Amino acid sequence: MTTTLPRHPRILLAVFALLALLALPLLAACGSKADEPTVQRDQLIIATTTSLNDSGLLEDVVLPAYAEILPDVTV
Repeated sequence: MTTTLPRHPRILLAVFALLALLALPLLAACGSKADEPTVQRDQLIIATTTSLNDSGLLEDVVLPAYAEILPDVTV
């Protein structure tokens, strides 16, 4: 027994499929480039929001504690 969707859900499904297809190039652009420098084993690169950085928590608490635990790693 097959069921058919009413016309409205079919339109929503078509719109969703179209949006998914349009999003593919954006997702492909998220890959890394071969000419970007690689991270060494003694480096840690972090990214943060401005609110965390402005709070001082990162530089005053997190980074000093990390430097005590792993002093050979550059952040």
